[in-house]
Amino acid sequence: MASPSRYYQIKPGRKHIQTSIVRLVFLSLGHAFQTAYRLDPEVKKEIDAWPETVCIVMNVEPDGPCMTLVKRNGTFQYLGEKEIVNADVVIAIKNVEFIFRMMMGLMSMPRIIAENRQYVKGDLVLASSIIRCMNRVQALMLPVITGLYIKKVPKFSWLMVRNRIIFWTWGVLGQVK
Repeated sequence: MASPSRYYQIKPGRKHIQTSIVRLVFLSLGHAFQTAYRLDPEVKKEIDAWPETVCIVMNVEPDGPCMTLVKRNGTFQYLGEKEIVNADVVIAIKNVEFIFRMMMGLMSMPRIIAENRQYVKGDLVLASSIIRCMNRVQALMLPVITGLYIKKVPKFSWLMVRNRIIFWTWGVLGQVK
């Protein structure tokens, strides 16, 4: 009989480059949410319909990057990579590979949902509202390749062009709060 010490536990490799890219995209997406709340009237209307105090965490399982958004006292803030245990809504992607594909435009959010590559803890109505806001924010962030990310692209308007210019000059740096 073989002794148990002969069998080694094999640890899977880490995807450092993909994790770094996802972390960077979460950073820009968090600042984009904060900026869109201030600039885009549709995002502001959608977020104002949420409860007065709400905490949203979007993370990557297992042990991946996360993004925390908080609405309280009439403001909407991006808190960075703080893992909050008692968040109202947690949107968790099951693997860093899936979120990387979504961030690079190889997979859309509806496809990730359809293929059961994410799960949601908390209020599903609020989660669908978050996804609608995320679609609008991604249209603000990436005007040229928006069709890869979302199903229904918002109509062109000069207000959207102005918001994109403000976002790319001040919003990425987190200056619009």
